[in-house]
Amino acid sequence: MSRQEVSSTSWTRQRYIFLMVLMAIFGLSWIVSSRVPENATRHVARAPKPGFLAPDFELQSLDGAYVKLSQYRGRPVVINFWATWCPPCRSEMPAIVREYERYKGQGLVVLAVDNGEDPPKVRAFREEYGMSFPVLLDKKMRVAEMYHIRALPTTFFIAPDGTITDMVVGGMNKATVRVHFQRLMEGH
Repeated sequence: MSRQEVSSTSWTRQRYIFLMVLMAIFGLSWIVSSRVPENATRHVARAPKPGFLAPDFELQSLDGAYVKLSQYRGRPVVINFWATWCPPCRSEMPAIVREYERYKGQGLVVLAVDNGEDPPKVRAFREEYGMSFPVLLDKKMRVAEMYHIRALPTTFFIAPDGTITDMVVGGMNKATVRVHFQRLMEGH
């Protein structure tokens, strides 16, 4: 082999090694810089969904009492997120009140969670619709955030063991309310 061929082969080999080292450094840099910190996933809340436990919360009711979801463990619970300004909320509330009256003797609990409104508005709404179940004030919308509420109304149906059995995003008509309440009550 000539000196020129040896030099050319050596030069090619050196370039190849240099490129491989450069790619390895780039790859390791990418892995280290894009790594998710170990504790980052602890702070990311997942949206509640059927088959999982409903996140516990405590809110003050319109009557001033503090109500905690876990105090109703052992009973079927419906959590309805709503607001007075929401037309679908107004539309479905009479059916929710009717089904609550039908099943409350069997242990059903309905928690109506108002989203950030003033108590006088909420009180007027409660009186207008004859809501005899707890009306809770989520003044800072922390529970709505915990439940990942993106639309009103949103309703969660929770089995006595605390597991979410179903959820409905958006307004329900009378028949839909009846079916969901019936399913919840038959399942417990």
